[in-house]
Amino acid sequence: MASFLAMRGEEDEMPELPPSLPDTHPITSTISPPEPPKQLPSSREVSTKRVSPDPPSATQLHPDNDPASSRIVKNNANNFLRTRLRFPSFLARFFTCNITPDEPWEWISTNLQVSQVHVKALKFMILTYGLIWIIRQYVKEDKAMEIDDEWRHDEFMAYFFLPSLLDVMSFFTIGRLFIRQGTDNFMFAFPCTLGAFFMSWLGLIPALNTSFKKDSIEGWTADTWIPIAILFSLLFIVVIFHIYSAYKEKILVGRVLEIVVMSLLVLKPIASRESFHPHHWFLAWLFGCHANQRFWWSIALQGFLWGIYINGVAVYGRDGLLGCQEDKFRTLDDGCPWSSSIPEDDDF
Repeated sequence: MASFLAMRGEEDEMPELPPSLPDTHPITSTISPPEPPKQLPSSREVSTKRVSPDPPSATQLHPDNDPASSRIVKNNANNFLRTRLRFPSFLARFFTCNITPDEPWEWISTNLQVSQVHVKALKFMILTYGLIWIIRQYVKEDKAMEIDDEWRHDEFMAYFFLPSLLDVMSFFTIGRLFIRQGTDNFMFAFPCTLGAFFMSWLGLIPALNTSFKKDSIEGWTADTWIPIAILFSLLFIVVIFHIYSAYKEKILVGRVLEIVVMSLLVLKPIASRESFHPHHWFLAWLFGCHANQRFWWSIALQGFLWGIYINGVAVYGRDGLLGCQEDKFRTLDDGCPWSSSIPEDDDF
């Protein structure tokens, strides 16, 4: 019995456990305690949580408010010349680069600087009045071209400079030139120069040496009507292009409102007058203001129309739209000494 109990005690004796295994043991190192379950947000928290959207890129902004619009236009024109027309890269850069950069001009510190908009406006003025002087000297030398040689430089500054300066500033603003690439680049300056010479060259053709006065239109022949019809057909195609691109850019309503309001303000008071004469400087200014989209073909057309404006001012002066009727009103209104010799009921 005693031996049996002794053997039973040996069996009931618990074996000694080995010491704790180190952390590097392959079994214990791969086992980690379970993580507590994450608490899910309530439906109220999910519904009230708002994610702030990323700021829009330059290409997503409205074309009229895009600060990078001039850079985008330049890059698009550059890519078109290189990929579509197969221009070498250096020629593409030549056609799209500026003579002087559109950067602010600084003196001493950043507190004394001319802004980018002022730099673009100054370059536009230099291009305009420089071409006016060049075109006038060129047409003077060619005796076959028509020119109003009655006024000199000092008379231009006295009578025509202020109205033309207002035209420049309104064209610069309504035409969106302040958010475009500067005008000292081939994409704008070359069509502008071409348009400035084009109108005088067109006058060398007898059938096209005419005007849009009522009595002149009544005397037009087929030789005049056919080129005019072709010209207006091209104008119609360009208008369709602008309407389509404005619709794609989501700016059609604003552009139409601009055209309607501007036409009412400018044309309605004078269009019904008998002496109304829409000079080509006026038509080019009016249409050019609205050829103001950010695509290279619209900028080239805008430059060409501004060149036509320059030709009209350089060759004939910045004449009024009501002719002698306007001169008569100003003479009588100012009480000029010779106003007593003008009958008030005389209709010019």
